[in-house]
Amino acid sequence: MTLRPFLIAAAATSITLSPVQAQEKISTEDSGGFIVRFLEDSLSGENRSVNVVGLTGTFSSRAQIERLTIADSDGIWLELEGAELDWNRAALLRGNLSVNALSAKRIAVLRAPLPAPTDPALPTPEATPLRVPELPIAIKLGSLQVDRIELGAPLLGQDSVWSLNGDLDLADGALDSTLDLLRLDRKGDKLQMALQVGAETDGADLDLVASEAPGGLIGSLLPLPQAPRLDLTLNGTGPLSDFRADLDFAAADLAQVTGQVRIAAGDANAEDPQQGLDFSADLNGDIDALIPEVYRPFFGPDLRLRVKGEQFQTEAGAQGVALHSLAISSRALRLSGAAMVQDGALETANLRATVLPESGQSRVILPVAGGGTAVSELSLIAQKPVGNTWQLRADLIDLETDGADLDQATVTIDGLLENAPFQLEAHTEATLTGLRLSDPALSAALGPELSFVTDLLADGENLNAQNLQLTSQGLAVAGNVAVADWADGLEISSTLTTEVDALSRFAPIVGFDLSGAAFADVQGRYTPLSGAFHANLKARTQDLASGIPQLDPMIAGDSHLTLIARRDDGGLFIDDFALDAPGLTAKAAGTLSSADGRLELNARLADLAPLVPQVPGPLTIAGNVARAADVFDGMLTLQGPNSSDLKLSGTATLDGSADLQLDATLAQLERFVPQLAGQLRATGSAQREAGLWQLDLDAQGPAGVNAQVRGAWDETKAEADLRATGDLRLDVANLFIAPNLLTGSAGFDLTLRGKPGLDAVSGQIRTQGSRIVLPDARQEIDAISGDVRIANARAQLALTAAPRDGGQVRVTGPVALLPPFNSDLSINLGSVVLTDNLIYKTTLGGALRLSGALTQGPVIAGQIDVGETNINIASAGGAIDAAPIPDIRHIGETASAYQTRRHAGLTEQTSAQSSRPIALDLLINAPNRIFARGRGLRSELGGSLRIRGTANAPEPAGEINLIRGSFDILGRRLTLDDGRISLVGSLTPFLDFSASSNTSEGTATLRIAGPVNAPEIQVTAEPNRPSEEALALLLFGDNVQDLSPLALARLAASAARLSGRGLGTEEKLAEETGVDDVDLGFDNLGTGQLGLGGYAAENLYTDFNVNTRGDSELSINLDLSPSLSVSGTVDSTGETGIGLLFKRDY
Repeated sequence: MTLRPFLIAAAATSITLSPVQAQEKISTEDSGGFIVRFLEDSLSGENRSVNVVGLTGTFSSRAQIERLTIADSDGIWLELEGAELDWNRAALLRGNLSVNALSAKRIAVLRAPLPAPTDPALPTPEATPLRVPELPIAIKLGSLQVDRIELGAPLLGQDSVWSLNGDLDLADGALDSTLDLLRLDRKGDKLQMALQVGAETDGADLDLVASEAPGGLIGSLLPLPQAPRLDLTLNGTGPLSDFRADLDFAAADLAQVTGQVRIAAGDANAEDPQQGLDFSADLNGDIDALIPEVYRPFFGPDLRLRVKGEQFQTEAGAQGVALHSLAISSRALRLSGAAMVQDGALETANLRATVLPESGQSRVILPVAGGGTAVSELSLIAQKPVGNTWQLRADLIDLETDGADLDQATVTIDGLLENAPFQLEAHTEATLTGLRLSDPALSAALGPELSFVTDLLADGENLNAQNLQLTSQGLAVAGNVAVADWADGLEISSTLTTEVDALSRFAPIVGFDLSGAAFADVQGRYTPLSGAFHANLKARTQDLASGIPQLDPMIAGDSHLTLIARRDDGGLFIDDFALDAPGLTAKAAGTLSSADGRLELNARLADLAPLVPQVPGPLTIAGNVARAADVFDGMLTLQGPNSSDLKLSGTATLDGSADLQLDATLAQLERFVPQLAGQLRATGSAQREAGLWQLDLDAQGPAGVNAQVRGAWDETKAEADLRATGDLRLDVANLFIAPNLLTGSAGFDLTLRGKPGLDAVSGQIRTQGSRIVLPDARQEIDAISGDVRIANARAQLALTAAPRDGGQVRVTGPVALLPPFNSDLSINLGSVVLTDNLIYKTTLGGALRLSGALTQGPVIAGQIDVGETNINIASAGGAIDAAPIPDIRHIGETASAYQTRRHAGLTEQTSAQSSRPIALDLLINAPNRIFARGRGLRSELGGSLRIRGTANAPEPAGEINLIRGSFDILGRRLTLDDGRISLVGSLTPFLDFSASSNTSEGTATLRIAGPVNAPEIQVTAEPNRPSEEALALLLFGDNVQDLSPLALARLAASAARLSGRGLGTEEKLAEETGVDDVDLGFDNLGTGQLGLGGYAAENLYTDFNVNTRGDSELSINLDLSPSLSVSGTVDSTGETGIGLLFKRDY
């Protein structure tokens, strides 16, 4: 906007000063033709379009424009209508501008114009010097009249309409001017000014009156509380040798500032005659109501400014300003002093300032941006006596800001100041104590104390900071900094050394466990305005560590970095770049300019294993880029272990076209996916023309793995038209789902059309005959087949699977691919057989539905019909031997042992869980044929369960109850009195069966209860008896008194075995007699018997049995080989026998 008046002036002047012959020729043309086009072309620019309508009288004394508009990419922002210029052409030829009238019917400024867009072109390698733009000539206008000026709300916050009238008469040393600005759309807003200066009387009269009704522009923009009425008057009269003006500003009844300003001729009768003007001002008032409340304790109701001085000129011709006294006072501020400047140089100065809170307050808030800076005390003294010395001291106590707190700060400067020629010297010291930053990490790194020392040297063109020292806790910076050539481009040069003895203090800032030490030497020059630089950097780290296992082996020990680079008008030059670390080395060098150049890079990683454990060995990287005029050629190659490599090459031009080629090979893919042995290779190309990329990529691997990507990417529209097809092995997922195992393949055909996003993806993913093994669930699911169709950010599933033991599962329905992932899936179970091949086997059918947002607590509801189910509690073992293995804490575990457990899924893994668990509403229907068998138990049950709650906290209701059943023990069958299967909180089936017998001796009960994987058997009696007597009472009822002690002992052993306790009587007798086996019991006729067995030799076993009737038998077994045995028997009646036994394990 600032150049537009000058452009208009240049256009008008060039037209007006054309030769008369040109006037005659052009005036014969259409007035709306050549001149209009010339004006529009000259005034228009980037993102600025000027349109002129109805231009007439171009070469006459009265020129008119019917309508002029200025627009940018958002539309018209300025409109001018009915403009007219009445001027004297002859006066211009004499070098004078005489404008009779400049008027317009309407000017509308609808909003501020948009800024001109930045140039997106890449910067040139060469440095570019600063160039000052050439501006058109300025022009002065006399009288002005605008009937209507419209200012839009986007410009000043509210719509407003104004009129402007004024006149200016400047001739023969006299001035007479008036100006009237009146708001038309509301009453009470105006500005009026009248100024008269007489040539002969040397007198002046100034009257300025401005007023604004409540809610006006100024009151709303400042912003003032409640936008009050504003009034300003400035009245002055008198000769120019002693002119006084009275000021009165009021904001309704809230605030007022009054005072007087005086300008008078200097005293010509002084001993040291001087010529000039005296000036003084005395203003006071209360502005608290006009400022934010937070700043009012600083200003207070009695704000005062007093100043007195003179502008002088000595007989020798020296000019200057003497400030004899300056005093500013407020509630918290006291500032006073005096100063004198002569011929632009400071001769003397004495300034003192203090800031103190009022009594009873600990701090006062300073009037700086944000309103969050407060101090307890601030003092400043600056002195320059006659001569060349000067001093400054500033003290600050108890500073509090939004970003930092500070207990105390002191700054002292002592120096010399020479004015002819200008030379400044200053020894500067600054100390900060009690520093506390709002960022705890940065505060801990820098520490509570900071000191700064330097010697400043400055002349008219250069500034040097020598002997610079900046120190804090564990950080030291020293050296020199110079700023030179202020007029020619501002060059900054430095020589600095930096030491950080403990990088661990910076660990909280970088976010990882940084440690070690760092040292750096930097020498260089930099020109900000052109971008030219010359840098020489040498850095060293010692025992550097990051806490990142993959990175630390590369940077441990001593590492060195060297960089020598420069940029000037010849281009960019990297003379030397070298990185030498224990696990990584790199070197680079080259030049690059607008015409040509070449850069090369070489790097070597000693061992890739820390980054990719499956690929141990070195990795080398080589790359280069070359430029010839507007064409760039480049190549990047990576050479890894086991013949794995990548090569990327191509060309590009400055007009944006490019041609890239890719060729990559990953050998021994089985290192990542054991099921896929062989190599994976990818090739492809990408071409760019006019902002459009064409892509063509192919990948091939073992076991039929392949992928193709074809299509285009439009940079201008940020849209894609890509298609990806191919087949992938699902085994790759095993890297992320261990210990589960997935096998099979999946084909895909996907497209991406439009702006990248899931809503732009469509296509199909299909699989056939895949298989997954779930060790934790002891399940294997085969024949996973079906497809997933993707469109409009939704996936439509149609999958079937066959569990290993029989049946089918079908899943169909949609799932949204964007949060919160709304779903509506139907899950059908068809005669699905579930078994752990040990305890249970069941058949399930039914229909389930998973609906709702997957991340916001979806609901799974439906019915599961349970078919024939067999529960084998004998396989669950007894209470002790079947109890779950308790948690094991591994002490001193080796890395390889932990890795083995991790691959087996036996380590604790933290898994992400949805913010809300899955809600349950399930009906489990099992009307009958739920069989529980084992340990003598034979039962059938039936019933139904309702499961509500969530997956994390299920709430089961109902149970499976006994239909019929019995319990066999020691040849006797007991009818079950009660039986049920219920679900506890973890959905583990819980068994509870009991059988009782009532006799005259009491009641005996046998109970099997507990979780299905570890039930317990208990035998109890009422009144209370030992378990063996309770078992006898249960089995023999009232005949228990007839049992022999040996029979009771046998029952005790049976009870112990049923409950899983103790060794038993036979085991104890075997220990006492030394035989290998003892058997106490009854034969089929009820006769008591004793059996003893033992090994006579390693392959010879003897067995002796005797009963209470005196019958006995001896048998001998001889193992001739692992597969062939011979046995013989002889009894007390004289009968003998022999046998031959052959066996084979398979």
